[in-house]
Amino acid sequence: MRIDRMKEGYLYRIKPNIWIETDGRTGPDRTLPVLRGWRNPPSKNDWEPFIYLGHKQENWSYHYQHTNRIHYVMWRGTVWVMDNQFAKHIIPVWDGEDNGQQG
Repeated sequence: MRIDRMKEGYLYRIKPNIWIETDGRTGPDRTLPVLRGWRNPPSKNDWEPFIYLGHKQENWSYHYQHTNRIHYVMWRGTVWVMDNQFAKHIIPVWDGEDNGQQG
């Protein structure tokens, strides 16, 4: 999945072979948790899905990616900043018989 194809309000799940790092912080006071991770082929995790809340131009930069276009998700009842590169480790969860396909 590419981050520019994600849709606000949609539910996404994390692929099972991904290790998640949850101890990073960002924001003006380093209070916002950062959701990021990487491939870990031997693992088979069953992570909770999250909702993509959209992006916003902030007056601060996410230090790891050096960008002020910040992507937000709701995961485990908390708002997280999603690392831009993390989008490649997720897949959409679709409702309906078309399973996200058009037509």
